[in-house]
Amino acid sequence: MALRDTDLRPDMAKITIPTLIIHRKNDKICSFDLAGQMKSGIANSQLVVFEKSGHSMFLEETDKFNSTLMKFAEK
Repeated sequence: MALRDTDLRPDMAKITIPTLIIHRKNDKICSFDLAGQMKSGIANSQLVVFEKSGHSMFLEETDKFNSTLMKFAEK
């Protein structure tokens, strides 16, 4: 069974810690709609949208990615 064939949405409500969701608006691998579902399904979550990169925003927008992650971790 592949992860892509597994629906984990019912488990999102079990996540109780602050959660950072980083997603690309026009990601061709993982639909942006899924980021919205995660934001809605995970309490205390924050969604940050990247506009200039593809699926690998941590490689393509390294400075923004690192800055976003550090700001979240410092909370």
